[in-house]
Amino acid sequence: MSTRAASWLSRVQIVAAVGFLAAATGLAVSAVRSPAIPLLPTGDGPWMGPPSPPQTVAFFLRNDDPVAHARFERRFPLETLPEHLSIRLRALREVLVRVNGRDVPLPAAGARHWKEAWELDLAPFLVAGENVLQVEVRNPSGLPLLQAQIGFFGEDRAATAGWLAGWEGRALEPAAIADDVTHLPAAAALPTPLAALRAHRLVLALLGAAGAALFVVLRGRSGALAPACALALVAAFWLHLGARVAGVPADVGFDAGGHVEYVGAILAKGRLPSPSEGMLTYHPPLHHVATAALLAVVRPAPGSVAQRALLSLLPLFAGLGMAFVAARLARSLAPQAPWLVAGTTVAAGFLPMSLTLAATPSNELPHAFLASLAVLVTIRAILAPEPRRRDDLLQGLVLGAALLTKYTSALLVPLLVGALALARWLDETASRRQVVAGTARALAVAAALSGWLYARNLLVYGDAFVSPLTAFPDRTLWQYPGFHTPAYFLRFGDVFAAPWYAGFHGFWDSLYATLFGDGMLSGASAPASARVPWRYDWMAAGFLLAAPAAALMAGGWLRVARDALRGDDVRRRVALSLLAALPAIFLLSLVGVNLRYPFWSFPKAFYALFLTPVLALFGALGLEALDRVLAQGRLRLLRPLPWAFAAALFGTIAIAYGT
Repeated sequence: MSTRAASWLSRVQIVAAVGFLAAATGLAVSAVRSPAIPLLPTGDGPWMGPPSPPQTVAFFLRNDDPVAHARFERRFPLETLPEHLSIRLRALREVLVRVNGRDVPLPAAGARHWKEAWELDLAPFLVAGENVLQVEVRNPSGLPLLQAQIGFFGEDRAATAGWLAGWEGRALEPAAIADDVTHLPAAAALPTPLAALRAHRLVLALLGAAGAALFVVLRGRSGALAPACALALVAAFWLHLGARVAGVPADVGFDAGGHVEYVGAILAKGRLPSPSEGMLTYHPPLHHVATAALLAVVRPAPGSVAQRALLSLLPLFAGLGMAFVAARLARSLAPQAPWLVAGTTVAAGFLPMSLTLAATPSNELPHAFLASLAVLVTIRAILAPEPRRRDDLLQGLVLGAALLTKYTSALLVPLLVGALALARWLDETASRRQVVAGTARALAVAAALSGWLYARNLLVYGDAFVSPLTAFPDRTLWQYPGFHTPAYFLRFGDVFAAPWYAGFHGFWDSLYATLFGDGMLSGASAPASARVPWRYDWMAAGFLLAAPAAALMAGGWLRVARDALRGDDVRRRVALSLLAALPAIFLLSLVGVNLRYPFWSFPKAFYALFLTPVLALFGALGLEALDRVLAQGRLRLLRPLPWAFAAALFGTIAIAYGT
């Protein structure tokens, strides 16, 4: 490749980085200013609401539901009437203010939104003696909250002391400070990571010793058979996992009942149900139709082990398939590095967020496999020495199938198709006509497969990506807390002491707990109702052991990002740029979703489950870089330690999910 093409790529990378930073900045500004995002403004004292203990259940609210209305009350005596008594308030969202039973006029409708403070003068409504200040707040999409400062009360002006609050139709109680950084009390009954580490220290030490011994035995060997052995190990474990989950009830797992109902509706009606005919029938139908076809052909007895096995068949093969995708991805980028390929394969096959979903008969794993396959197909097409028609057709085919399985793939289409077009555009062996024709072919195939679904959604529901909010326009989906504060996105670390239901105490904690374990207990509303066959005592230890693995993944990502900026091999740099960009882009989109829908259960790592092969590759690259450092000088004595750590981590994961 020419230096000129590499220079052009560097400019494109700079523009892309600036665009990403602009998007992140725009999201931050929107979070602070937009009334559509329930991020509470800081300053002016605490927000308060009716006492509302943490709860896991999600439900639909109608606009007239009493839980959407709250009353706040403050009583205060006055011996003499002040000339002015100001109150500065914000309310989430609609507000009505009364003093001694008289309505206080508010600014004209539309002049303010809830994030802007209102200054009101209460003096004209006061009387000598006891005064009653009442504020009614209505919020159909979450908790009704109030922030109020009464200028007359000096040091109490920013406090909740003296305020009473309650739901409409219920008795008033002392107001509670609104806080989205909390813990679910019931989760305290589950094992803690440190206690689990201590309880299993002997077995972990033996696993670590075995890993170190394996390094000594294999050191210096070519590793030609390592990738095949790694695939065999992963395949054996996933087949074992399939036998385990076949005995789990079909309604166990994240939204499992809704997915099973979706499949049942297809079988019963002989057609696709509309998005408003079930709780999850808004999902694209490919996985559910394929599962229904399996059940229709085999005809297992209702409730039998055979029926449950068929419901889990596609997710299980998809989870195993991502290990094969990971192996091919690593081999495409490093064909002469068998140990790297083997490490990537094992990391992908034993990544806990994939194993967690093996117990759930949903479309998550099938979609992740198809989306990760689309990434692999794109990377291989980028690295190909010349444009090939079959690469375009295959990219469009896989993307179309992914779009028919989950809406998330819509974000992948411009990224993957655009990356391939960019690589060809900069490749001096490809004509501009070939670039345009190849892009058109891929998009045409994807549109031919899935376009009908998105066109139907747009015509019938006015939204190409139908959700429960558009399928049921008279209701609002709500889950605790219903708002967020900046602290929710700025803290991390509680997961190492309290990993269970980590979505209650931080965005990053929740991502970590769902990436390296079943931190949400597979959707169980409480620990007592969890019915998945996992060993949570071992999983708890895994959260601590996974911290170095997370660091290695971050190191591998930095290594890929660095290599994407260097050299004259434009095709390779574009491929590495794509791999480095995908996690950042999807992380930003996940932050945006959690700002718009502030539910405790939304910060899930497996919303980007298709990144399993990419994250596994990052981890293997990070481990390889660490080994190179340890191979020098006196540090050589420490070279077995990463192998010992890996054996302890993967052994812990295998025990947690496989015994």
